[in-house]
Amino acid sequence: MDKEELFFFKRNVDYVVGVRMFIGDTTGKVLSGNNPYVVVKESELRDFKRANKIAINEALIIPTKEPDWDADSPNAIDDEKAAEIVKNVFALKKALVDFTGEVPIRKLLEQAEKQHRPSKTIQLIKDRLAEITGEDEEEVSSPGQMQGVQ
Repeated sequence: MDKEELFFFKRNVDYVVGVRMFIGDTTGKVLSGNNPYVVVKESELRDFKRANKIAINEALIIPTKEPDWDADSPNAIDDEKAAEIVKNVFALKKALVDFTGEVPIRKLLEQAEKQHRPSKTIQLIKDRLAEITGEDEEEVSSPGQMQGVQ
């Protein structure tokens, strides 16, 4: 069986754009900042272009190459990596600067508490977590405390 060629279109404006997969499509698809691409099979391309003629002509959506779906996030961390990071203060300080999300920092906090790391290390993680979440340091809790385990 031959693979059908895929065509990609992306939103070309800073606001939400609705597209239809064919004329008469009542559900369609919304292209937003979190989901700016739509994939169209070659056999459906003609219907897609006809249904979205105005959006294509006004450059609200534009054809594009296949997006890079394998974008690495600085926040991608598993438990084993978190356990390694909290063992080394220098690696921990670098990681805390790189992480932009709450989840990986909470994961570091959980690992630090599990490994009974020094209170300065735990406080360093709590300070960064408070900075990201906007909570007071006293309000910051580990995932174990939030689940009632600790």
